Amino acid sequence: MRTKEFLTEFCLYEEADKRKVRYRPHQSLYLEGDRARSVFHITAGVVIVFRLLSDGRRQIHRFATRGDFLAMDFADAYAHNAEAITEVSADVYDRSWFDRTFQDHPDFRRDVFQHLTDTLTAAQEQAVMLGRKSALERTASFICFLLQKAPADARHSYIVIRMSRYDIADYLGLTFETVSRMLHRLKDLGVIDLPKPDRFKVLNGLMLAQLAGEAQSVGTHIPCAMELRRMGSAAFTAGLLPPAGFDEQRSQPYS
Repeated sequence: MRTKEFLTEFCLYEEADKRKVRYRPHQSLYLEGDRARSVFHITAGVVIVFRLLSDGRRQIHRFATRGDFLAMDFADAYAHNAEAITEVSADVYDRSWFDRTFQDHPDFRRDVFQHLTDTLTAAQEQAVMLGRKSALERTASFICFLLQKAPADARHSYIVIRMSRYDIADYLGLTFETVSRMLHRLKDLGVIDLPKPDRFKVLNGLMLAQLAGEAQSVGTHIPCAMELRRMGSAAFTAGLLPPAGFDEQRSQPYS
């Protein structure tokens, strides 16, 4: 994404007031409600961005990985919690530098607005996923997300799942057991290979796209759509895709 690349390059080459910080698994980067003093650029590892509900349940809004920015907004306090789930490295920028640079550099300002727009779009897409997609569709969408995050040259190989089943469940609005069951169902359908719980390989990209509810937009919307098209072209021509309306039975969040 051009916006993320520009922001990364700008922060690297401008005189930025930053420090490099390493976080251990389960260590917080920041807490919801704390004064927003910093902007975070993840350079390695995986971070969950989440809120705790009043009954103690956790809703994960985002998985941030290498290249992602956190807390790049204008709120006086952090709106979510952010916690490392692997070893994480981050460049932490002082908020005063961010505010000053935003005022002084029009290109930076424009791309920050684009970043905020992308963040809002992602939140809207997650709302649609939680409200309208079945358990299998949600899980297929998550596999698409992991495929998108993988390096381009690794998308035909086995991809490591760095989140626990509980993390995935809290992101998809499902239970641990349902996530495990849906992953094995994707394996049984021939969509993915799952030799170990922490890694997978896409075997049929077009079927994956259809199960994720994205079949109509393959080649235009999914960032890794061309890979999905190439991976699944044989199954498509052989008529192995499931029929329209496959698995339309909806599951309730946390059910």
